[in-house]
Amino acid sequence: MQKFLLLSIFSCVFCQIQYSGYINTETKIRNLTGEVLDLPYRLSQFNFSYTFAMIDIISKGDVEFRNETMEGLFSLREFYIGFYPSFGEIRLGKQINSWGLADGNNPTDNLNPYDLNYMFLTGTDRKVGSLSVTFDTYVNNHKLGVVLIPNHEPNRFPIEDTDFKIDDNEIPPSNNEDESQWGLSLQSMLGESDIMLTYFNGYDFAPSYAGEDLPNQYEFEYRKTQVFGVSTVSFWNNLTFRTELAYFDTKTALDLDTSANYKAEYLQYVFQLEYPAPSDITFTSQLIGNKMLSVKGEVMIEDPPSIEATSDNFKMGLGTPFAAFSENALLLSSQKKYFDSQLDISVFGMIDLTQTGYMLGTNLEYSPIENWEIILGSSKFIGDGKENSQNIFNKLEYFSNTSIGVKYSF
Repeated sequence: MQKFLLLSIFSCVFCQIQYSGYINTETKIRNLTGEVLDLPYRLSQFNFSYTFAMIDIISKGDVEFRNETMEGLFSLREFYIGFYPSFGEIRLGKQINSWGLADGNNPTDNLNPYDLNYMFLTGTDRKVGSLSVTFDTYVNNHKLGVVLIPNHEPNRFPIEDTDFKIDDNEIPPSNNEDESQWGLSLQSMLGESDIMLTYFNGYDFAPSYAGEDLPNQYEFEYRKTQVFGVSTVSFWNNLTFRTELAYFDTKTALDLDTSANYKAEYLQYVFQLEYPAPSDITFTSQLIGNKMLSVKGEVMIEDPPSIEATSDNFKMGLGTPFAAFSENALLLSSQKKYFDSQLDISVFGMIDLTQTGYMLGTNLEYSPIENWEIILGSSKFIGDGKENSQNIFNKLEYFSNTSIGVKYSF
């Protein structure tokens, strides 16, 4: 007992504890009607880390809140242990792993599912943590990574009965959710550029209709998919170029009494250009898109039971969500800070280059005193105005909104 107490005291004296987080309130108002939207947002977040010798304990928890129902939901988004031996780094637990060198939209990053309630956020803020083991080692200028994921987890769909809808907000049941997945990555320098090669072997995050196990008993599945990816970042004068290309090879995974049987190959890509303009303005552009390479076999529908698989009835189940918006879309943004970064103004937009579709937005963040921010934002979606159109911007038009929030960080 005395040895345990001495060890505990010794650990506390020589350990390092850090914490941070925020408390946030947010309201979104529908532009068309002026009504308050019923949407979830992260009311607060708390990050905690404990470091002793070569060991880190990292946790990140948040509280999701809806103003309409006045209900909160606590979620432990990450909780893992990190070890740092001489040969690299090992992390074990619930964590969010990131691949890719582009900003925000990464078709090569398929290690964690998306939380579609927050799909218009960037980076890990729209990801769902999952149990995994991660190993990274360094050899000269090369970084080799291995990720093992014992249980597949699907995307988190928009919460039922809220005001954000794309398709069906309810996740259908499936028979192959609990499958293991794994990935490999290699990152190194190539001249003045960084390059990252990745391979992922796993299952789609979005479900697909698989067929019938018994008469009138419909089944869904998460297709078996392999992803080969390459990412680069390079510099020329003041310009920064980032590229990502991911090749997806997918096929049906379930063998039912009346079963779909098809396979497909497709690409997703991102080309990004950053330019620091005069007056401390930063311009960023991204070309995001996809390309179907082949679809073979039969897909299952309710009536008739099966039809030939084509690019029209095939849905991509992995990759960045924005790549599935359109075959080609152009994202543009600019950012400018004023008054020693007290005021941050950004303007952004998306143009569908394949069909009529636009998204325009602006965001203003003002910090009147330290640790406090007032956030004003606006987003407007414009579709093609055609009824019964599959244009996703038509569905999002009713979601156009203006937001206001107050945030305290600590």
